[in-house]
Amino acid sequence: MGALGALAVAPAAAGRTPTIRTDRADYAPGDTVTISGSGWAPGEAVRISVNDDDGQTWSRVASVTADAAGEVTDTFALPDWFVATYAVTATGSSGTATTTFTDGSMRAVAPPGEQFTLTRTVYAASATCEGPGTTTTVANVGTIGSTVNGLTAAQSLRLVASATATSSAPFDSATGWTTGNDPTGIVSTSTTSVANDTICVVGSAPGEDRTYQANYVSDTAPRVAGSEPPDGSAGVAVDADLAIEFGEAVTLTETPSWITVTCSSSGAHAGTTGASGTLHTFDPTVDFAYGEECTATVHASGVHDADAVDPPDQMAADVEISFTTVAAPPDGIAPVVMVAHSAAGDAGWNTTTPVAVRVAATDNVRVTSLGCTVGSVDTALAPVFAPAPAYDGALAGGLSGDGVHTVTCAARDLAGNRGSATDTVRIDTIAPVSSVTGFTAGHSFVKGVDALPSAGCTTVDPAPGSGVDRTATVDVNTTGLDANGVGTVVVTCDGGTDAAGNGDVPASASYAIVYGGIGGILPPIRSDGTGLFHRGRTVPVKFTLAGDAPGGFATTGWAVERKPVACAGAFDGPDAAREVVPSGAPAGLRYDADADQYAFDADLRDVPAGTCWRLRAAFGNGQATPWSGAFRLTR
Repeated sequence: MGALGALAVAPAAAGRTPTIRTDRADYAPGDTVTISGSGWAPGEAVRISVNDDDGQTWSRVASVTADAAGEVTDTFALPDWFVATYAVTATGSSGTATTTFTDGSMRAVAPPGEQFTLTRTVYAASATCEGPGTTTTVANVGTIGSTVNGLTAAQSLRLVASATATSSAPFDSATGWTTGNDPTGIVSTSTTSVANDTICVVGSAPGEDRTYQANYVSDTAPRVAGSEPPDGSAGVAVDADLAIEFGEAVTLTETPSWITVTCSSSGAHAGTTGASGTLHTFDPTVDFAYGEECTATVHASGVHDADAVDPPDQMAADVEISFTTVAAPPDGIAPVVMVAHSAAGDAGWNTTTPVAVRVAATDNVRVTSLGCTVGSVDTALAPVFAPAPAYDGALAGGLSGDGVHTVTCAARDLAGNRGSATDTVRIDTIAPVSSVTGFTAGHSFVKGVDALPSAGCTTVDPAPGSGVDRTATVDVNTTGLDANGVGTVVVTCDGGTDAAGNGDVPASASYAIVYGGIGGILPPIRSDGTGLFHRGRTVPVKFTLAGDAPGGFATTGWAVERKPVACAGAFDGPDAAREVVPSGAPAGLRYDADADQYAFDADLRDVPAGTCWRLRAAFGNGQATPWSGAFRLTR
């Protein structure tokens, strides 16, 4: 390094010796230089010229004025490139003074595009990085670097690089630190640094610019290094798996898949993937077909490197691997196909759905396709499984819907031989419908006048059912009839079945038997309301019915009822409560065969004279005669 105050002095004015000097003898590129001088005349103009003394690549000229003490000062920044030696010339009326300085340095730098944290230690009393030193940590060191100046050959510098760069790239322990312009080389690396990230270097000579680069692992895009089978292979086994070797550890996406395989005959293939280190495998769910061309595509979008140094992260482009499978062996034997459904009920009919249908196909080599139709409708089946040369599974969803279904399944083998089988499935899930015949439900028949119906049953099985196997049995319930055979008859049909064994839902209907020919109350009660009866005597009540010959109806449960009415105007006012009239004769309500009528002696002695009434006969089944004409009771 240059020494301070090493001057060359030109002749000057008598009694004065002008000088010029720099604040340091050695600088780093880009450092600030301060020039000072003395011995100049007060107020003298001094021209200071600084020039690259070797390559003439940089120069600077400045004019300064000496102060009252004859001293001058100039400050400036050096260029940020290495020059080596600079010449300084100061010229004024007092004479000329010259000096030199250098810009030698020791710099730690990062590779292009990286930054790291540097720990540096200066050993002022050791050329081998031993003893006490001064340590400084510098963050974000890049290509401009971190510079140390002024170290002599008796001094040394220890440089320690961070384990990772700010980009997360790891230190390249294989390469370590490198230098291309240190004539002494790197003195030593730390024996305790497994990562090789520590070096010790001797101080530089004056004017030398030494650079030491800390190297970090640079990342490359993942790539396909090889495959099995290799691209362009022929004669590949139909049950082969695919293996892809990557150039580094990678992570692969499964949705969408990082690999797709499509073949000319068997089409697109799904499969399962596996991994061992950088080797990744694809096992097709379905074997390839014989003699077909296949292409496996490794998709760049699904392949990412496993390291944290990004970019690049994703594979640069898709990679295609093509191959041809082995030709099919000779085969003249057709596949054997079986179609069968779950156990049926009566007469081969199924009464619950869905009905499971089993389909099986075997071949001496391999079944390549299998399909079924139900009637004329194609029904999808699961794909043929590998590696077994057979299929044994179920018709998807089974069968539903009443009726007779014909299931036909056909299979082909690798040689194109075809085999088929058929099964008939009968389904009837709907119960037969039974109904009552012989009368209209709710109809009324007049006792002794109308002919009573002959009730029966009919059973029908809705199409497309299995048909009626047994007609329902009729049951006529007459417990609702009274002693005269009047009341309600309930008819029930039950027990009908179809050929599939479905039972019917019981059906029932009813009809009524009623009294007919019910007329009004006969005289002596007048219908015009003018009747008068003594309170102390009974009031004769007479009426007729149809169908009661020859002996009349039993009157058990019958009654004569009365209600009070107004004795003027239209007689009837607000309807009063009905009440049973007591009989005034021991026989009560009776049938008079000679007159073919019914008679009753109404006893009204419990009500006062001067009141008016109406009477009627009620038959206990909800039927009654019309109310009689109004009449008055007298004394």
